[in-house]
Amino acid sequence: MFLKSLRNITILSSCALLTQLPLEKYSKSFFSLSSASLLSQPISPSSLFSSQGSPKRDPRNVFYPLAASNGLVYLASYSPNLQPFIYKHFFLNTSNIASGRLHTLLTSSFCHVSFIHFFVNMYVLYTFMPGAYQICNRDPIEFMKVYLGGGFMGGFLSMIKKFTSMDSRASVGASGSICSLLILVGLKYPDSQFGVVFLPESVLSFDALTGLCVFFAIELVGLLILRKRSPIDHAGHLGGALFGLGYYFLNSSERERQSVKARLIWKVRRLLGINYE
Repeated sequence: MFLKSLRNITILSSCALLTQLPLEKYSKSFFSLSSASLLSQPISPSSLFSSQGSPKRDPRNVFYPLAASNGLVYLASYSPNLQPFIYKHFFLNTSNIASGRLHTLLTSSFCHVSFIHFFVNMYVLYTFMPGAYQICNRDPIEFMKVYLGGGFMGGFLSMIKKFTSMDSRASVGASGSICSLLILVGLKYPDSQFGVVFLPESVLSFDALTGLCVFFAIELVGLLILRKRSPIDHAGHLGGALFGLGYYFLNSSERERQSVKARLIWKVRRLLGINYE
């Protein structure tokens, strides 16, 4: 396959993302750390999606078109006739940007290099979407602002990294968009519980803010230390996450912002072992 044969690709994968399991109350919800090749336990569509009155506000009306568009681009990559088009218009690299294809900053978030890459990203989107959709007042336009904004910001930060580090590899994947949803849900529901996939909650679980701190730490290590040795586009992940962070702080009350700020500072100090005097 054309995409698989290209070795100079950095993947915006879900290996560092958190996926939400379907529980009614977020104060008691359980999250699991997704893997790029391994999935968490099956979930029930009926428990995740509910129209709650108006069919227009059913998140499935947004999820299915998003999944279908990602799937169509993935299937198109199998066609020899369409492969040059996919490379020019859905791969984010310095060559395409230098050629004026600025739309790849966003379209690259609809392209995937393998079925597992596509499936895991859509799975993560599927599990996080209800919470994020609810935060967006179940407004499909508002939700798409976050989703597409995260994808664009992920692509933008990724390109800054590529040009400054002379990295010619291409980036593809929806995780910039998904990271924006992850951060938004985690900040809105800081008392949610996170856990590592395949491990039961009784074995290992931690609060959402700890999970977000670990997420940012992993991405920063990958970006600043691993650099080109990592096949993951950590800059793209961070770009999407920063968009979700900005969206939350611009659309939350002053009381919520101050509360989250104080708790984040306390959490970081505690994780670093810094005691208050």
